[in-house]
Amino acid sequence: MLTACSCMYEKVIEITIAQLGFSNFYAQAGNVQWAYDIARINPKVLQNSFHTKSGHDVELRSFFKEHDIEYQSFYTLNSNRDAYRHEAQSKWRRKRV
Repeated sequence: MLTACSCMYEKVIEITIAQLGFSNFYAQAGNVQWAYDIARINPKVLQNSFHTKSGHDVELRSFFKEHDIEYQSFYTLNSNRDAYRHEAQSKWRRKRV
């Protein structure tokens, strides 16, 4: 990861790339803090699959919000079928029809 980051830093410095981000970054907040602290240029966005297995990235989202980094989820509906099958969702859907 550090090698890839070094290459990307150079492109940002050359103004070839406007901003950096993480994708598929599933780490504990302490590791994220470490990566953030050693980065010469900090990321502006994180793109992660949003699902129960990762705890919906609660710690990561909190860290990134605190550091003004945008969180973008993907596979949000597909990975959380239990959420839209939940009774509360069913009640809401019935009211809408």
